[in-house]
Amino acid sequence: MNRLEELTLRFCDGELSRAESAELERLLRDDAAAARFRSTVLIEGELWAAGRDSASTVVADSVLERLRRDRCGRTETAVMTSLRKASPTWLKPAACESASLWGWSVGCLAVAVAVLLLLGFGWHVWHQPGEWHQPDEAVFIATLSINGNSEPLQAGRVITTVGNADSGEIEYADGTHVEILDNSKVVVEQDSDGRKRLTVVEGAVRADVAPQPAGRPMMINTPTATLEVLGTSFGVESGDFATQLDVASGRVSMTRKIDGKRIEVAAGQFAKASKSADESLSPLPLPKLPDTWSEDFAAGLPDGWQAGRLIASEEGNAVWAAPDGHGKENNVAVTTHNAWREGQHALAQLHNDSVLKVRFRQDAPAPLRIMLVTRAYPREGRRFGKNFFYEDDSWNSDLPRGQWRTISVPLSEASYTKKRGNIDNGPEPVDGLAVFMLQVTTLEQDVGLTVDRMWISRE
Repeated sequence: MNRLEELTLRFCDGELSRAESAELERLLRDDAAAARFRSTVLIEGELWAAGRDSASTVVADSVLERLRRDRCGRTETAVMTSLRKASPTWLKPAACESASLWGWSVGCLAVAVAVLLLLGFGWHVWHQPGEWHQPDEAVFIATLSINGNSEPLQAGRVITTVGNADSGEIEYADGTHVEILDNSKVVVEQDSDGRKRLTVVEGAVRADVAPQPAGRPMMINTPTATLEVLGTSFGVESGDFATQLDVASGRVSMTRKIDGKRIEVAAGQFAKASKSADESLSPLPLPKLPDTWSEDFAAGLPDGWQAGRLIASEEGNAVWAAPDGHGKENNVAVTTHNAWREGQHALAQLHNDSVLKVRFRQDAPAPLRIMLVTRAYPREGRRFGKNFFYEDDSWNSDLPRGQWRTISVPLSEASYTKKRGNIDNGPEPVDGLAVFMLQVTTLEQDVGLTVDRMWISRE
């Protein structure tokens, strides 16, 4: 078993560490590796939502022969063991009594792949027994906007926003919009009958789904859950060990993979499906976010802080700005954790009278910029959120070396906003947005920027 197969198995089991996730991401830059990864993930994941009908033995035998020549038996065994746990009655025991572990596992997988083919699911089309062929022409299923550019989106595309505070957006012809949030990886697919499919490998998406045809709900697959969507606004966050679903309007069906338990999540509710069948799976009311937030570092540097080094000051703890290592810019910054990705939902709910205050000092003049990363909460139609930027030369142009100063920043008066590389100048209402990451930076200049308190209040 090679390293790609080992990491793929750990991904399917929801056991990847952050370091292993980064290693897998590097391996998946190779098209052939990405194709094998997608194949294994979808075999394991999508069969939860697919019908388990008997398949053509001709197709199954052809797939079996191909697998015997080219695939790793350990990979197929692990996938089929997981499937057998999910549906013990799918294959009758008598059919497996005389088979070896290799023969049983690969034979079962052959049927699984055949079912997928008969259902019109997969990245390939069947051409001749034992051979896989890519379609002769690219299948474009939507429009993708990312990094300031719009382009046709081809079926099978892996979209990544890892290491980028910006996001991507998919727009389908029927009006369905899907936003792929920062630090996410998503595989976009479509069945031959037009059914939309997404695999959220990691990260989060927000979607406003137009009514879908009867019998063809949009399908979303994560390491721990499968979702069926007929038409609604919702958000999905996928981590190593759990999937959280937030529903703003309509209803979404959620099936937990570990035990096949299925629930309906309605507007104003959320649910979390983990890799443990012992944990509760039930819809709960969406939590109300706090209107205020404060951090003075008295308890040290919070978990997950993305940039900054804790130091002792004459009045207690403070944070010295450090390179953040994110995105195209390598800003010297004090950057909070990503609250949305760490289960806290947001630092604070914003209102048009919300004000941010920052107490800081520095050793030399330099441009000072504040960035807020936001999203709509609760979701409302096609409003997803933006990155808000604030700049003012008066904040620190006359600040004596080492002297503390507190600035007050009305958050409805942004200098500019940015989304997917597109910049809009001037203020924009922030009411109804939640801020989940905050950065104070002197851009690429290291001038000893130090922050000892930041807080958001209403004035």
